Amino acid sequence: MLSLPHSLITYLGAHRVETVIDSDRILVLDKGHVEEFDHPYKLLQNENGLFYRLASEAKSIFDNLLHIARQNYEYRPNQ
Repeated sequence: MLSLPHSLITYLGAHRVETVIDSDRILVLDKGHVEEFDHPYKLLQNENGLFYRLASEAKSIFDNLLHIARQNYEYRPNQ
């Protein structure tokens, strides 16, 4: 069972990975089913994951997306 935090949750539907790359967590849905839920940086570590596949389609900016996600992950307050 997926456990979500009890704090504020914002749903943002996005068509571009760069829109959500600096989010605290990303919920990846496929055909209405939860496929992945984690920090963007951790999702980008799974080369077999759906989020990784989506991000890697943006070949020209993938390295930048990974850099932004890593920075956000490493400098999270209260984690």
